[in-house]
Amino acid sequence: PNDPRTVYATMQSGILHVSRTWGSGFSDVSGGRRGNWVTPFVTDPREPGVIYIGYDRVFRVSQWGGLWDDISGPLSGGFFGGISVVAVAPSDPQTLYAASGAQLYRTTNQADWNVISSSLPQLAISSVAVHNDDPATLWATFSGYQAGQKVYQSTDGGASWTNISFDLPNVPFNSIVHQPDSDNILYAGGDLGVFYLQTGEDTWQPYNEGIPNVIVSELEIHKDAAKLRAATYGRGIWQVDLVNANALTARFASVGDDICAGETMSFADESLGKPESYLWTFEGGIPASSTDANPQVVYPESGSFDVELIISSDCCSDTLVMTDFVEVNSNPAAPVITQEGQRLVSSQNFGRWQWQLNGQDIPGATSRNYEPTVPGSYTVRYTSPRGCSSLSEPFVFSTVQVASPPGMDALSVFPNPGSRRVRITGEVGQQSNIQLRLFNILGIAVHSQSVQPQQARLNLTLDVSHLAEGMYYLEVEAGAMRWQNPLIIRR
Repeated sequence: PNDPRTVYATMQSGILHVSRTWGSGFSDVSGGRRGNWVTPFVTDPREPGVIYIGYDRVFRVSQWGGLWDDISGPLSGGFFGGISVVAVAPSDPQTLYAASGAQLYRTTNQADWNVISSSLPQLAISSVAVHNDDPATLWATFSGYQAGQKVYQSTDGGASWTNISFDLPNVPFNSIVHQPDSDNILYAGGDLGVFYLQTGEDTWQPYNEGIPNVIVSELEIHKDAAKLRAATYGRGIWQVDLVNANALTARFASVGDDICAGETMSFADESLGKPESYLWTFEGGIPASSTDANPQVVYPESGSFDVELIISSDCCSDTLVMTDFVEVNSNPAAPVITQEGQRLVSSQNFGRWQWQLNGQDIPGATSRNYEPTVPGSYTVRYTSPRGCSSLSEPFVFSTVQVASPPGMDALSVFPNPGSRRVRITGEVGQQSNIQLRLFNILGIAVHSQSVQPQQARLNLTLDVSHLAEGMYYLEVEAGAMRWQNPLIIRR
């Protein structure tokens, strides 16, 4: 399907030929292997140059016939040319199905095969079709003249089966296909022509207008052309438009579950048909509308919100409204950090915590309480049981706790954190000369000056605009008295 230059053809008993030149010349690559009179093979839906062919076992043939790998071992009891059906899941080439007589096998890794036909009729399986988007959904048809045993469906990889033969005539059925981008429209070809079935119905409709009254041996769908093609016994190949080929059905899904206020939700279009334009409407979202196929939307506030999708093409349109489709959880109140001795405590209960130092997560610091080992600016991110989080305001912690010396009342620094200028005020007693120093976190002095207090009171504006952001330590020394305080510079 991905390389139009390559053509595969089989002759009776599975003699496989390959052309790499648009069919102008073929080479026999079967290496003497032989299978059924009509030997089944299918192409890999994703990888050019790879097919799967059934003889008495299933081979993965790659390099355009140059490499043959036995991926099943004998599946037909060892007798000559026993496999009659091979099918590959379009959405997952690791999943294949193979039938030999009344036995149906499945693999999900191209290595280990299991029998999945124990609850099926003991009749010859003539065809298998796999859902285009679900490798575990498949349909099987049966030959013979057992009334009411023509088509069976499984949605769990063959663990269980449902008979959907309904009113099909009692003749052999030879082929079944699933219409892509449809709500499980099926076509079955048999000795009395073609029939189709739509989801939710229990009546197969004849689909034989323009086709001669002849045995239909194989059905194929050309997705891009929106055609059903039928190979007949002796009357050539015929084609017809697919049922509801131009119909549109609006569908969508979200990527992820509930979100928190301020987060982004991604939407994925899963509409059936071939829409040419999209119009989304998002209640409570930013943007409020979109014409993208797969938009992303921010929801700033909590609540339940509707989503509407309108898809259109030249022929038609369809609308889907999902009420309260988006659930946005509120963020918790920001935690407040308090200090109890040498321990920092978050105000929130029942959830998860992540402590940070200077804006970086501290490995392993995930409890409500944390005991710092170094000075710095500490924050804590609290996550509620619903998965929403909030961040505390910074808490400046210093491992050096120096009480105000006698005669020097506690000084204050404002604002802290500061950006360009900070004011230092407080009573310093009867001191004639005060020394002020500012150290970085490495203990290197980055500023020093002498200050003359006025009437035993310090009132100083310190310019810090030339200093880099980060943690600093302010030291005020007056004679034998010393006062220290952390200072954060942030812009």
